[in-house]
Amino acid sequence: MKPSFLLPILSLAVFQMVQPLLALALPKPEGTTGGSAIGDYKFAENADVDTILQTILQYFLGIVIVTAVFFIIKAGFTFVTAGGDAEKINTARNNIMYAAIGVVIALVAMGIVNLVIGAIK
Repeated sequence: MKPSFLLPILSLAVFQMVQPLLALALPKPEGTTGGSAIGDYKFAENADVDTILQTILQYFLGIVIVTAVFFIIKAGFTFVTAGGDAEKINTARNNIMYAAIGVVIALVAMGIVNLVIGAIK
């Protein structure tokens, strides 16, 4: 039995993580002063590509880490409830390994982007 509620919950969680980024990208209303209420980024005033790219990647990295933690917890639950079944234990180990590889790939991508942006500036 597969939980049918998992996809809507994950979709809602991703939307909630991306929503502040969308709010930062909105132009400021006429007559307002100061920066945005979320963080130190001022997309409406300083629309630098590197600032926008770094912010998007920070949110992406957060989403990847939250997703990886979810899959590690799920794999741990599968590992604990395997009851000696070699196939379930192997699946749980693979899921933990894939989650860790995903986090490493996301961190390397973030490092490469920061390196390129640093070299351009």
